[in-house]
Amino acid sequence: MDTQNQARTQQKLEEVLDSLCRLIGRDIFVVLPEAKAERIPYLKKEIQKTLDMIDG
Repeated sequence: MDTQNQARTQQKLEEVLDSLCRLIGRDIFVVLPEAKAERIPYLKKEIQKTLDMIDG
């Protein structure tokens, strides 16, 4: 994934995480990993954690 696509994907994932957290009332402060290659996997993991908190 090129740098521009990675940045766009990261931004969209941050927006998804923010929306999900607001939906369920999860108060979260995200500190992204310094390594750019680790940021998207980290966001995906936090999104999954948040999805798992939703009562279904």
